[in-house]
Amino acid sequence: MKKYIFAVAAIAIFLLAQSFGYATTYYFSTSGSDANNGLSSGTPKQSISAAVTLMTSGNTILFKRGDVWYIPFDSVNLSGKSNVTLNAYGTGDKPVIAGMALLDGTWTYTGSANIWKSVDPRFNFVHRVFVNGVSRISLDNKKGNINALSNLDSLDEYFYDETSGSRALYY
Repeated sequence: MKKYIFAVAAIAIFLLAQSFGYATTYYFSTSGSDANNGLSSGTPKQSISAAVTLMTSGNTILFKRGDVWYIPFDSVNLSGKSNVTLNAYGTGDKPVIAGMALLDGTWTYTGSANIWKSVDPRFNFVHRVFVNGVSRISLDNKKGNINALSNLDSLDEYFYDETSGSRALYY
């Protein structure tokens, strides 16, 4: 009987040790490389796709504070991912992971006051517009403006019409 209890206890301890042994902490930075092992802040991995691959049960994924990742909209599938800890390391602002869509080639000149328009049926909302890496301000977020195409008159602005799904940009 004592041998049986000892064997069960030994197996339980072995299995418990194994479950803890597989959890790993990985570091990510936009200045890293996916060729790195990601096991320290000195050798971080870089891409969000590498982070998703490493999101297995028990792992911790740490993103460097102050870093910003822009990834294609709807490019990350997290189904089946659970029991993973996401957090940040370092100092500074919280890391940002932003899903974005490139609307390249969909813009047409309206013929009026440097205003360009784009209609893309894939998207029914706009949170932010970037032109050549520079963020623009939505007219409905700019103090003193009414969200109307006629108020689009500055290089830092864009207009989004929810009814038609069109975007307009002063450029």
